[in-house]
Amino acid sequence: MNKLKGSLLAAALCFTGAACLFIASCGDKNSIEYVFETNGGEAIENVTLEPGEQYTLPIPEREGYSFEGWYLTSDFSGEPVE
Repeated sequence: MNKLKGSLLAAALCFTGAACLFIASCGDKNSIEYVFETNGGEAIENVTLEPGEQYTLPIPEREGYSFEGWYLTSDFSGEPVE
């Protein structure tokens, strides 16, 4: 792997890891508020959903990076959310 490709991959992985999805409950016990941390990428507004409500996760943008998925953990462990 050439040096530039390796650097781009490392940058993409850093952004991917930093683009973590945090979930916090809101006042209504039946709804869930999703809070998106994009680590310097374009801000994404919080979303509140009811149980069973469908939602397509947004794809954040940040110049020079490629997004590879949202994670439910702050240490980016496990598989990204689909």
